[in-house]
Amino acid sequence: DGGGGGQMWVCNAGQLKEGGDEPTLHTTFNNLAATESPLLPTGDKIGMVHGGTFMNGGLLLVEARDSVEYSNAADYLSASQGTVDFCFQPVASKLMTRREFVTVADNDNDWLTIRITKMGVLEVRVGEAGVKIGEAQFATDRWYRLTVVWSHDGGTPITVFVNEKQQVVTDEWNSKSSDDSIGIDVPLYIGDSHDNGNNKSPKAILDELYVFDQARTPGP
Repeated sequence: DGGGGGQMWVCNAGQLKEGGDEPTLHTTFNNLAATESPLLPTGDKIGMVHGGTFMNGGLLLVEARDSVEYSNAADYLSASQGTVDFCFQPVASKLMTRREFVTVADNDNDWLTIRITKMGVLEVRVGEAGVKIGEAQFATDRWYRLTVVWSHDGGTPITVFVNEKQQVVTDEWNSKSSDDSIGIDVPLYIGDSHDNGNNKSPKAILDELYVFDQARTPGP
């Protein structure tokens, strides 16, 4: 379980099993620029902030249409394999619509979605493949670590971990999908993608977010 609201919480996102490269994106939410670290070879790129409340200790409260936007997701992600790893604490228990944590999307391309549906089901889509985790329930005022891993090299294309525990997939589609292209200049959003009025950011507090262009498994 995630730590209770009054319990000391240390986000261990980014702690993955040995092997692999450094993250392509690491956002700490410790300032209004939401600066990424480490720097890309192309230079220091800054996230564009669309609302949200920055809190002491490097936390970001997102709700409604709040998000942090990074241009050209292909700078950070590989279509063939990758990992998104972050911590969150739900604030609202009832959802009126689908709520997005992380998306890679524009008006013509919806390539990556990590969200909770209106019915409270965790749903992940990567390219044409997708899974639902019907048994993942998230209580308010508790911290969770969510790790999404994808690989099109064979086997299960998408694996989801909550607090480092692999989750049981209750529904999946296009599991044999190839590594379709992310697209050119398609943004990466933490929170609402702004391309669909039916989707909004979760009312949740985010702490540390890592992106890798390799499939990595959580653990020491």
